[in-house]
Amino acid sequence: AFSYVNRSIQEGLGRRQFTTQDHFKVVGFFGGQNGEPSCAYCGAPEPRRWDHVVPVTLGGETVLGNMVLACNRCDDSKRHMPFDTWLQGQGVTDADARILRINEYMREFGYSNRNLRAALSTDDLRVLDGLLSEANSLKVRITAFLSMKRF
Repeated sequence: AFSYVNRSIQEGLGRRQFTTQDHFKVVGFFGGQNGEPSCAYCGAPEPRRWDHVVPVTLGGETVLGNMVLACNRCDDSKRHMPFDTWLQGQGVTDADARILRINEYMREFGYSNRNLRAALSTDDLRVLDGLLSEANSLKVRITAFLSMKRF
């Protein structure tokens, strides 16, 4: 549950500007042989999910240039890992070419990972850090409580 809290905070700090028109641009960029949607990571047909190339937990935002279509397997296994490191370990035969294509996509649409904390004022950073500290303390207390209980 605490990972969801952290992700929600990260997502709240970033931009969320991903329109239906942007969806079509992604499909056009990564479309298969007949222009059909395909997984940006492995090329599987009929991908069903949208994935952040740079994960939200690493400061990724929900904008054109960071959102790609992914198959269930790729989306589930990539999680919060950097896409290039993850993709090289997946046994995809054209992994290097796909990494280059994804980097090209990010450049084409002007996406680069920003330090989301840098945009906050000193006061906002103090509040955020206090909230994160409280959440971590609560996590530690709950974990300790649960480890003592024998249900």
